[in-house]
Amino acid sequence: MAGKFEIYQDPSGGYRFCFSADNGQNIPSPDTYRTEDEAREQVESLRSNVSPRSRPTD
Repeated sequence: MAGKFEIYQDPSGGYRFCFSADNGQNIPSPDTYRTEDEAREQVESLRSNVSPRSRPTD
């Protein structure tokens, strides 16, 4: 599996996402988005622009 993204509303009312990697590491987004759709668009952009080849190998 390739991990998963979770979009959530933060206490200020903005939207953020967090990536949960298969190894258990959680990587929160550094930015806050005004709407859930904006956060979802950023997640989709990351999914389409990050190549599996850019992942480090052991």
